[in-house]
Amino acid sequence: MNFSQRITDLAAEAERALAERFAEVDAISFANTQKIMRAFGEHRVSEAMFNPTSGYGYDDRGRDTLDRIWADVMCAESAFVRHSIVNGTQALTIGLFGLLRPGDIMFSIAGKPYDTLDEVIGNTGHAGDGSLRDFGVEYMQADLGEDGSFDFGRTRSVLEEYKEKIKVVFIQR
Repeated sequence: MNFSQRITDLAAEAERALAERFAEVDAISFANTQKIMRAFGEHRVSEAMFNPTSGYGYDDRGRDTLDRIWADVMCAESAFVRHSIVNGTQALTIGLFGLLRPGDIMFSIAGKPYDTLDEVIGNTGHAGDGSLRDFGVEYMQADLGEDGSFDFGRTRSVLEEYKEKIKVVFIQR
């Protein structure tokens, strides 16, 4: 494909103008690569960790090591890394279904969560599709103020009224 000289010149000019920013991104990338490679070394990643397993996940050294590496890289207490979790909604869904049981309340104190969680919670969709509501989990929320601030009064009163039934206080923004 042939590009006109004007397009080639514009591209070169843009690269020169952004050179400092590209250098910053490269430096961050290099530092993060070093952090990951250091974690691989500290956790002694080896070829054996890439061997197939039974599929049940028992004693899966590769999976367990990957979790520990990501916890270290992200400066977290622990991590849960799976190739089958492809977006934030799936990760949140797994967490919510793991934490909530029939009779529990999920209380969002930052208003309504993103639309992608509506069917998971049971705010939309059809009864019987497997939402939290279908499994007997109640949902409540405290809306944010006009200025985006938390409604501490409503939050406090709901927490005092429902006490132990509230198992998840949810904030998504």
